Amino acid sequence: MSWVPDPIRPYLSLVKLGLLAALLGASMLGGCRWQASRDADKLAAKDAVIAERDTALRAAADALRGAGEAIRKVNAQAEANVLAAMEQARRGADAAAAARRDAEKTAGRVASLERELEREKTTCTDGRARICGIPLR
Repeated sequence: MSWVPDPIRPYLSLVKLGLLAALLGASMLGGCRWQASRDADKLAAKDAVIAERDTALRAAADALRGAGEAIRKVNAQAEANVLAAMEQARRGADAAAAARRDAEKTAGRVASLERELEREKTTCTDGRARICGIPLR
């Protein structure tokens, strides 16, 4: 006699495994829902904290952008002031050089007039001594 296995038996074990998996899955999903309902308040609180921090960070970033723009404006004004001061210093140096040249010319003219005066004093009589057409007294 040969042994013939029961054709339904392998399928029954598969059905049992499927039912067991379905029961475990349902209990796990139910557990997840239960845990989610317990954690909903904590998650909402954390979401509120995250939203507050995000708002604060955005406000800080806006403030930093504003401060950066103000610093750029101050730097531009300071650079313009430095350039204006350099130009004024250059003009002052040019004016000082022109004044030195004028002083040297004036000193030369004064020395020339003094030499002419001395020559007039020594060569002319008292009544005829003149400088630039003006009689000396």
